[in-house]
Amino acid sequence: MAEDKKKKTDDQQATAVAINDKSKKHPTYYKDVKVVDINGYEFTLGGATVPGPIKVETSFMSHPVYNPDKVIEKVSKGRVEKFQEKLKRMEEMKKKGK
Repeated sequence: MAEDKKKKTDDQQATAVAINDKSKKHPTYYKDVKVVDINGYEFTLGGATVPGPIKVETSFMSHPVYNPDKVIEKVSKGRVEKFQEKLKRMEEMKKKGK
């Protein structure tokens, strides 16, 4: 009977160790990670779960929402612009026809 109690306590301790072992559950945390954006802007993050340097397409330094002076002109045309051009051509053709 004493052996059964000892066996139970050993099992309970093993379970407690497995539950409290958080090193396997949580990722490693890196401090001062360098981030580089496509346009060449660099800044550091206070911490991240990925070792640096991190390469991103856009950041707050190059995104037009945060920097209205860096808005890029739209080269491709959408459906509305194409339709408006078509309407203009049709009106010109009507004027030439009269």
